[in-house]
Amino acid sequence: QTEFGVSCESIEAPDAKCNKGRPLRSIAFTVEPEERCEHTRNQQFGESLCTDVSRYVTGDVKIACTDLDDTPLVADPSIVRSGSDFTVTAIAGRALPEKIKCTTYNEDDDILQSNIIDTSGDIPLHLKEKYGSLQVESCDSQSCIQRLDFEFLLENIGKQDFTVTELLVDFGIQ
Repeated sequence: QTEFGVSCESIEAPDAKCNKGRPLRSIAFTVEPEERCEHTRNQQFGESLCTDVSRYVTGDVKIACTDLDDTPLVADPSIVRSGSDFTVTAIAGRALPEKIKCTTYNEDDDILQSNIIDTSGDIPLHLKEKYGSLQVESCDSQSCIQRLDFEFLLENIGKQDFTVTELLVDFGIQ
């Protein structure tokens, strides 16, 4: 049972389909800049386009998203670390355009990768789909991202003081 009194058995996974025949207002991605276009796994069957330009080495990644006419969209945050997520929305609360183009840059503003993704609602778009270095994590109110809070109690049962410098948690999941 959750802290809110909800039975764990009654919790259902979200519907994986993002756009059910209507345009999206927001979409969130996790960025893994070391992933190349060959890692693309989605059901857009030629409607999406991934282009690798240069290789990611280290450091933060800059994100810029536009429509196909290069009208800017909001990418928040616009600078992320590998493994972090960002959300794309249109300006002034409008729906996203039928296709969005998101480009990742390294810290020197060199293009790493560019992705065109159909968000129209006419072409399938699902949670957890991969578009090169981008993975869909949420769309409008559907989300794969859930906050988990862990509490750890470390007790010194010895006689010497100690400082915890690292805590590793192994969930045994492979």
